[in-house]
Amino acid sequence: MKQPMMLRYICELAGDETIVEAASAEDAAEKAVQAHAAVHGAGTYTVTVSEATDYDLPLIAGDDYTVTVDE
Repeated sequence: MKQPMMLRYICELAGDETIVEAASAEDAAEKAVQAHAAVHGAGTYTVTVSEATDYDLPLIAGDDYTVTVDE
């Protein structure tokens, strides 16, 4: 089975920006929140996700995703 094409996304969460490689913006949001929650604890987080350019700058204005981490 073919691997999905991975894109680079800029995820802004709690004032921090991180670069995440994922198959979709939704997956990038999930990965960013999981990493954040590992340090800061479970909860519901809103993350802004933008596709990144080759220079890791936002390609367009990002979309907000709300992700809940239970534990």
